[in-house]
Amino acid sequence: MSLSNERVQELLALYEELKTTILNIDHKYGLSYQEPTLDLPPSLDLPRLTYVAKTQTELTELATQQVLPSHTNKVRAFTQSYLKNQQTLQTKQTNLAEQLRQKLVKLLAEYTENLTKLRNRLINNGLIYSSVVTKATADALDVYNQTVAETNLHYQNEQSQITQELSALEQRHQEGVASLESEFEQRVADAILDLTVAEQKEEQRVTKYNISLDEKETKYVASVERTKQYARQAEQERALSASRLYAELGESGVESQKCFEKYTCCQQFFTNWTMEEATLVAYSDSFLSAHLGKYFTALAEWIERLPN
Repeated sequence: MSLSNERVQELLALYEELKTTILNIDHKYGLSYQEPTLDLPPSLDLPRLTYVAKTQTELTELATQQVLPSHTNKVRAFTQSYLKNQQTLQTKQTNLAEQLRQKLVKLLAEYTENLTKLRNRLINNGLIYSSVVTKATADALDVYNQTVAETNLHYQNEQSQITQELSALEQRHQEGVASLESEFEQRVADAILDLTVAEQKEEQRVTKYNISLDEKETKYVASVERTKQYARQAEQERALSASRLYAELGESGVESQKCFEKYTCCQQFFTNWTMEEATLVAYSDSFLSAHLGKYFTALAEWIERLPN
């Protein structure tokens, strides 16, 4: 035999298809009604969606996560601006204190120098023990004290101005922090509302989708039932046609026609095969000889005329 094992197995597999076709011919001429067998699943079994509603706590947490980054950035920028302004004012305070100290040191140095010059001048004039010295010294001290007082007042006024600016800055800072916090709470509330609306839409979407699945399932079940009805009707009509044919041709006539149809089917099946292939299959079992009757001999002769 020149056929490979792979080709033999392929031919035998094809032979099973021929057997099915021949059995269908038997059924075609059968007189009894047979309930149609449909390879249709009873259900589409489409996966449904499940909607799980978020709790209020989950919505709040999610909304907070959405709003928090921008809020944190705003608070950071606001705080940095506040600290920068605060540092500027505090630096002014420090500088003023240093300026006042240096000014007072300078005034004391000038007072001491002037007093020394005054004493030396009076001594040179022989007035060291006179009332002129006492009065001149007192006058110089008064001028010094007056200048110191004016200087202190000037710097106190400037320090007071800075203190007021610091107080106003602190007030603005507290109000700003409160405003940002209020804004944050409002934005969280708005985000919760948006998320709630989105949740409602998602619930509606899931519900709508599941309803569409129910509708598809209902239509499918109805379609399957219609198909079954059509198949039953077709089977009933087939059995009725077979009964009419038996009444017209008789059992032997129907049997001859059935075998001839099987013979013709086999010819069509083996048309493109070689004689060796068709012979292998036709004699592999008794199926064809049992179903074709006298036409099996005609088929064998026809196979012998196939090309090698």
